[in-house]
Amino acid sequence: MVARKVKEPVFGLKVILMGVQPAVWRRVRMPGDIKLHEVHELLQVLMGWRNAHLHRFVIKGEEYAPKWSEYGMAKVRDERRTTLERAVKLAGESFGYDYDFGDGWHHDITIEETLPWVKGSWIPVCREGAGACPPEDCGGPIGYQQLLECVSDPNHERYEERNDWLNAGRRIKFDSDRFDLEWTDQALRWTARDLRWHAGSR
Repeated sequence: MVARKVKEPVFGLKVILMGVQPAVWRRVRMPGDIKLHEVHELLQVLMGWRNAHLHRFVIKGEEYAPKWSEYGMAKVRDERRTTLERAVKLAGESFGYDYDFGDGWHHDITIEETLPWVKGSWIPVCREGAGACPPEDCGGPIGYQQLLECVSDPNHERYEERNDWLNAGRRIKFDSDRFDLEWTDQALRWTARDLRWHAGSR
């Protein structure tokens, strides 16, 4: 019997924020036919960022970013013209996603599985994860580690100042180990609706 060709594969991805402790990672399933600019929107929600800075994908040495972004490179490919499925084929096993070039947050995205889309199933879906997203503008991986050390030491000279900065406007005090799977998965659904697609409507 000849296998039926899957027109809309679903990719299981593991997204790891590099260079931080405690570890910050997420497992997610996304449809292969979405474009990279939509993947970016989902990654922001998945990881817990606020979409306040520039970003790019790095796939086999090529950069994919918003069309208007040059980043000082000779050539940047338009992320709106490349699907996740195409990116996976080009990448093979993994590709990169960079956010906030000043702080330098690098994410490693590993392709763990390729599945057929099952009618009626919901995608995107966050399956599991660990670690809280670092606060924006904290100085990247090094600055984040210094921040955690400072706010955990009552004897540090900047203990109160940095705790006030870290928790300003938060309903729940920042916990570097905290990850809310249910909330993250629901936020992905809201974002998918905003992007005007999700598996349940196909």
